[in-house]
Amino acid sequence: MLRKRERRESATLHGTQVVWDSNHAGFGRIPRTADRPAEHLIAVVFGRPNFIEVAFARLKMVDGAGCSFVYSHRIYGEKIGDQMSAWLKTNGAEVEKALMEWNPMPSAASLRVTAH
Repeated sequence: MLRKRERRESATLHGTQVVWDSNHAGFGRIPRTADRPAEHLIAVVFGRPNFIEVAFARLKMVDGAGCSFVYSHRIYGEKIGDQMSAWLKTNGAEVEKALMEWNPMPSAASLRVTAH
């Protein structure tokens, strides 16, 4: 969580950085119970020479199938890390909360693609 920045662990690989994940307190983790599987949220920043993007992914079991629901925000330009940091500070927790509270989910059957 941005408000728990001091507790986050970052992993960087090829210009990608995990900003926060569901191992931290907040909306982004719903523990497994006897009648419901766990849910998680992860946010990753992708830095490229001409843009920076953050993607939030909610991971959830739907009708027995693992699904992810993604929201992303991209800013174009060079040396724009500070702009993305400001956007995350202002909007990150709200996006996380919205993704984790989004219900009902579409059925897994409605999301399946039949190979031709």
